[in-house]
Amino acid sequence: MAKRYYRKLARFPEGIDRLEAEVRLPVDEEQLERLLDYTFYAGDMKPTVGYLILKHGLWDEAMNIGRYGERRIAFRATWVLEWAYEQSAPDELPEWFADRMTDDFAASDNGSLHRVYAKMLCDMKRFGNYRPADGQAERLAEKCFELAIDPRTKTAVMFWCLEVLSELAPRLDWVAEELEETVRRISESPECTPGMAVACREILKRLSK
Repeated sequence: MAKRYYRKLARFPEGIDRLEAEVRLPVDEEQLERLLDYTFYAGDMKPTVGYLILKHGLWDEAMNIGRYGERRIAFRATWVLEWAYEQSAPDELPEWFADRMTDDFAASDNGSLHRVYAKMLCDMKRFGNYRPADGQAERLAEKCFELAIDPRTKTAVMFWCLEVLSELAPRLDWVAEELEETVRRISESPECTPGMAVACREILKRLSK
């Protein structure tokens, strides 16, 4: 199994000792949600709360907040979850992590969650650390197509959805067929940004191989 590049901490994030001194251990979901609501930690929230997730294994709690929390706090939960993921080697993540992420991605209507989760799922799939079951791969592809063709979808979300689909294309024939047409339609749209146009060309190049 390929091991993706990940960024290990050179030192503890500033403020982590103060943060751990203020929380009641073990940290539960309610405490984590309160921490994510503190504006005081806004500047260093990602590394400090992200490290708390990593150290205390708060993956499930963070994902619950990202899926069901108030929108602003849900955004922060996925934001710090991404930091914790980037600091973790693949074998340090819970076994259920990618499956849960796929299920939440498909069920959610939160654009911030879609962007972060699609990015992480693409990373795991690309480096051989995730092979979704057939049913999950289908649901993931369907949701990515749904978002990719929705004119309300933000460019960053659309980009990562197309990247996930390009990773699924070798496995699902119908994805490869529909993806080419979808990418061409997006690239020819007047609203297509220069960056998205470049991404579309790269995806079409990969599909042609």
